[in-house]
Amino acid sequence: MSLLFHLVHKDFRHSWRVLAVWCLILLVSIAWDTQIELWLGESEESTTVPTNTPLALMILSVVGGLIAAADLVIRAAIVSKLVHEDAAVGSGEFWMSRPVSAGTLFAGKTICLVLALVLPPIVLVPSVKGLLTGVFTLSVLDVLTQGFLVASLMTLATLTPSLARMVVLGGTLALAGIGQFFVFVWLVGPEVWLVAAPALAGMNLPGWRALSLPALFFIVACGATTWHQYLTRRTRRSVIAAFCVTPASLLVLWAAWFPYIYAYR
Repeated sequence: MSLLFHLVHKDFRHSWRVLAVWCLILLVSIAWDTQIELWLGESEESTTVPTNTPLALMILSVVGGLIAAADLVIRAAIVSKLVHEDAAVGSGEFWMSRPVSAGTLFAGKTICLVLALVLPPIVLVPSVKGLLTGVFTLSVLDVLTQGFLVASLMTLATLTPSLARMVVLGGTLALAGIGQFFVFVWLVGPEVWLVAAPALAGMNLPGWRALSLPALFFIVACGATTWHQYLTRRTRRSVIAAFCVTPASLLVLWAAWFPYIYAYR
């Protein structure tokens, strides 16, 4: 336990500056998104919509997209710094000559990333939105979304030795996963989805909570892939597992979305 605490403390001590910058960007992002929601709500309730509304909405959306992009880039940089400092690829890493087991290192990195990247949004999102709107709420899907981002970034970092290769692998996995998914749908045929649609639509899934299952499935799959890499250090096998997980996650996501797609056909 003392070794685990030392690893977590060491990671926080090495990354507190970039974490502070990210927390500031996160605050701006949450406040900006909340202001857009309030502005859209006031525009819908107003009987006279200003003529510059489309232009203003476009500007707000573009700025919000830039803030979200900066948020994602800094998250990726934080995960890269924390994981690649004690990389799980290669055979000459410094930690391998220390009394640190693969399980302890995996636990330390996971705890550090959860505390650093999952906990702050869970606390700040309802707090900032509550101060601006008066409603302090946090859904299960919000929590799973943060876990989804961290799990995917941690998996990419675990399978690569640097941030650049992490980005390349992420883009490759995304393209390959989407391609495999569409090939599968094409092979199965659209008639299968048309037969399954009424049954899925009749399940009366509870709104956006239907996406909680795919998010949880993806988090567990990423965790298993990362755990396998830390324990076995078989990067090729872990990458193959990641290529298999991506289309499987898309299929689960499709199953959750399909009733809504069918309902609005």
